[in-house]
Parts: sequence; C-alpha cells; structure tokens
Amino acid sequence: MAAGELFTEAGFDETTMEQIADKAMVSVPTVYSYFNSKSELLFALFEADELMIEPRIEALMNKLPSNPVEAIVLVELTALREGYDISQKRVWREISAAALRAQGEHRSEYISLQNLRVDWLRQVLETLKSRGDVREDLDCKTAASVIYGIGRNCFRMYVMDEKKTVSQLETQIRSEIGLFFQGIAASSKPSKRKAHSSTVLGK
Repeated sequence: MAAGELFTEAGFDETTMEQIADKAMVSVPTVYSYFNSKSELLFALFEADELMIEPRIEALMNKLPSNPVEAIVLVELTALREGYDISQKRVWREISAAALRAQGEHRSEYISLQNLRVDWLRQVLETLKSRGDVREDLDCKTAASVIYGIGRNCFRMYVMDEKKTVSQLETQIRSEIGLFFQGIAASSKPSKRKAHSSTVLGK
C-alpha cells in the first residue's frame, strides 16, 4: 500500500525501493526479502485487490437481487468498489502494463486471478439459470467470460481517461451489461419473426 501511494504521488519510474521502505517504516532488506522489484509490488497490489474482493463476492452469492441484470451488475460493481482504490488511475495503468509484461509464474497467477473473476460471474449465471431468468441453453462459462470482458474494457477506458469519473464508469458497466443481457434473457413469448413464420406456414 505504501508503494501504491508513492506510485500515485511521484510515478512508478521515479519511486525507489528505498522510498517505499521508508514509507512503510521497514528496512530496505525487509522489502527485498518479499519483493525482488517494483514490478513485483505492482503484482502484489493486484493480488491484494482480489483478496479484498473475494469475501465480499462470496457473501453476495446467497442474496442476489431478484432483478437478474442487477445481480450481474452488483457483482461487477462490488469487484470495483471493494478492492484496491480504483481512483488511483496512475497505479492501475502500471498494474495493467506489468500484467502484460509478466512471465512465468506471475503470468500464470495473473491468469488464475482473472479466471477467478470469470468464475464468480459463472456462478451468478448458474443461479439465474436455475431461477429461469436466462435461457436454458446458455453456456454460462462463455457468457461469464464475455461479461468479464465487458467490465474489463469499461475499466480500461476509465483508467485511460483522466476526466472519467467512477460514477460514469458504473453507468457504462450497467448500460453495456444490460444490453448484453437482452440477448441471453429467458423469454416466454415467441419472437415476432417466429410468430410470423408460423403464420406463413399455416401452423
């Protein structure tokens, strides 16, 4: 967290491990005993983000809103609100860059954390399917991946635009997920095209 504050104030490149140690009130060797580089500190911030979010998401699973769109949006917004401060755009840009550069174990761990978020959404969709709120033939895993992609793209655009607010980000996520849901929602009525075809065929 000390590193995150310094990355925001001075910038990633300008911040030194010595400054981070001083901010955290520990020795430089202590910092290096846990993190070999500033990039590893960025990854640790991303891990901390997931650790803060996970218990909140798990608590939501047993009390999802009756409105299916709100259920999906709530999980996405909780992931944004309850983790590492999303207002720190400068740090999130560095985290994103570090994730793209990651190799070996760090890359595998980053992918695992992303898959965890997709799985949360899959669980929500499975619950919605059991309630009859989405199509019976819906591939929940694939749909969850698409929804996660929507959320990540909205967040990426937010991080890149210094003027964009958290409120605007949340509005965009709600709007885009709502539009996507229209395509997967269960429908008890035949579509106009199907009804028209039946009439033409005399059925």
